[in-house]
Amino acid sequence: MKGKRITSVVDVGCEAGAVSCLIAEHLPEGAKLIGIDPSATAFKSWGESLQRFDQLETRFIRGNAEEVSRLVTEPVDAVFFCNAFHLVPDKAQVAQEISKSLKPGGLFAFNSAFFQGSELEDTLPFYRAWMFKALRSLRQKHKLSPKREKVPARLGLTPDEYRQILEGAGFTVSELQVVVVDLPLETCRALTQFEGFIHGVLPGVPLHIGQEVLEESAVETFEAFHMTVLPRNWLLAVAVKN
Repeated sequence: MKGKRITSVVDVGCEAGAVSCLIAEHLPEGAKLIGIDPSATAFKSWGESLQRFDQLETRFIRGNAEEVSRLVTEPVDAVFFCNAFHLVPDKAQVAQEISKSLKPGGLFAFNSAFFQGSELEDTLPFYRAWMFKALRSLRQKHKLSPKREKVPARLGLTPDEYRQILEGAGFTVSELQVVVVDLPLETCRALTQFEGFIHGVLPGVPLHIGQEVLEESAVETFEAFHMTVLPRNWLLAVAVKN
């Protein structure tokens, strides 16, 4: 897709529109941008976030990644699935759905900070302390404990397993790399706002309570470890539909 004019894009798992706005900044006038998210509350926030891009045709569709090809009736140039592909239970099926929604030569790009190898070995004590503090606060303040279940976000795949999924869905992988990103405290605090993250680490806990204890314990853990940033591996993938 390099050098090709992109005029139609789908942002899957768009939530309030942070990534959609980044995409919109690079689209030409008259381009179409569709946001898809299962959240009922995302609709208003997404629309407000995209208001300033009145030169684009924007549309929000409430729905799941598993039904992209049914929600997007005309093939598009590109599909982005940022920070959420790891959340879907059947990634192979979703990759097939995304392939169906793309034009031949269309682009599929995603990233994830939740895969096998995302946590650097020397940061493991930080994560253990963070979760210990969060669980202690959950028990002491709210008399709650998370459910004993493994949600999709915790069942991390390897980069090679992601490659196999993409190739099985009819894509040619043009980029698959792991980069180290330094996350400051504010970014970690922002992470605790995401429904998928809360459900992933504290399954079954009410979202507002999970957000509260995770954010508070993140601040405490940064202070305890005298840290200014938390290094983490991020997986970046770009694939082209055959």
